[in-house]
Amino acid sequence: MDTKSHIDAILVFLDSIKERPGMYLSNYNVFSNVSDFINGYILALYSIDNKIFNLKNISLWYGRNYYPQATNIIISSNIQNKYPTKNDNELIEIYIDYLVEYFNLFKK
Repeated sequence: MDTKSHIDAILVFLDSIKERPGMYLSNYNVFSNVSDFINGYILALYSIDNKIFNLKNISLWYGRNYYPQATNIIISSNIQNKYPTKNDNELIEIYIDYLVEYFNLFKK
């Protein structure tokens, strides 16, 4: 598979998690578990394309565009800091929306 195919696959993967986050992990500390699960998936794709599937690059992109106070913090932690009143399901939805936006930049 080429990079574009992996981007398409990760978008499908993210959409399925967004629809049913509890399907992937237990109900304890759901956002942290789901974001770790997603981050692991992205890390697994690092060898395919180390610029696109790179958590540091994703966090830098997010920081430059949405949360410049903390560009050196992983995106999931940034989201927890930026939206402290949101529940786990809302945080998952926000996280996935940002990731979808990021990966869609490379579909052009």
